[in-house]
Amino acid sequence: MFSILGVIVMVTFIVAIAVFGYYLIYVNNINKKIQRGQVSNKKLIDMPKIIMIAIIVLLLFYSIILSVELSHSNKDVAIVNHNNFAVIDLSDYTFFEHSGLRENDDASFAKVYSKEVNKGYDKSVVRDGDFVFTIFVRNTDQDDFHPDYLCYVDYVGEVKDELLRYNNCEYIDGVSGKETGGRSGGGGAVQTKLLYIGNLNEGSSFRITECILDAAGEREFAQAEEEAYKADKGEFPSFAEYALSSGSTTITIE
Repeated sequence: MFSILGVIVMVTFIVAIAVFGYYLIYVNNINKKIQRGQVSNKKLIDMPKIIMIAIIVLLLFYSIILSVELSHSNKDVAIVNHNNFAVIDLSDYTFFEHSGLRENDDASFAKVYSKEVNKGYDKSVVRDGDFVFTIFVRNTDQDDFHPDYLCYVDYVGEVKDELLRYNNCEYIDGVSGKETGGRSGGGGAVQTKLLYIGNLNEGSSFRITECILDAAGEREFAQAEEEAYKADKGEFPSFAEYALSSGSTTITIE
């Protein structure tokens, strides 16, 4: 298999040989005419024109090769996955949950953001059940220094020791509407003030579902999940079906 450089060198060499061969034929033809005393006859193309034609052919060939190579290079460019999020417990500014790379365990950087207003972000508030989602979505170009979104989650319902928090996070493809990844978990104590902070791939949405279950709901969910695994149909229950209270919101970057 020839490399691109090898093909270019080979084609250039062939064209050069062809021009040189034509030069020999051209000189030989002139010499014959001189020996015969001919001053007019069917003429061959002049050498300057042949050289010009050869240069044009090479330039066209180089252009085609360059276009093909650039096309392949663009296809081979690695797609950076921006889908990531962290959940910060605002009671002590520590990471409560995380998906994606994290450089350190210090979540206090989130103190620079406010639930009231953030420059460069559009604000919206959604209340669903006992959950209030205060969402900030960037209205500027994506960069490496600011998150695409912030979502403050306030639980305003009843808090008891026997209640448990579950959550489900899903990335949704904007074209097909299908889930393309995510993360779920829970079973711990109820946190009343959390902050989701992260980034999104272009064309993706991020759906957050928060649920509050009691011990009975947790047992029913675990049983339903076990039965779903045994059935092996790829269909699994949702926390929300067994929750005392649940809330959901979807974040989209326009």
